[in-house]
Amino acid sequence: MKKTIYTDNYVSDQLIEEVKEALKEYDTVEVSFDVTGRTMHQILSNQLADRMPEYEFEIGYNYICIVKNK
Repeated sequence: MKKTIYTDNYVSDQLIEEVKEALKEYDTVEVSFDVTGRTMHQILSNQLADRMPEYEFEIGYNYICIVKNK
């Protein structure tokens, strides 16, 4: 099962906790940032991945930010 989290235009501690909690229940969590432009979405996705190294990330240029347990 997959859950999508819609969030603001920055990576916060609250977002990190929300993703961690969702991964307790779901296999996959998709994060969608409220930004204009694929490049900014990719930058924020990479920031999230840097702050959550214990998880597996799939990040793509076309608004892709998928988080899974390792």
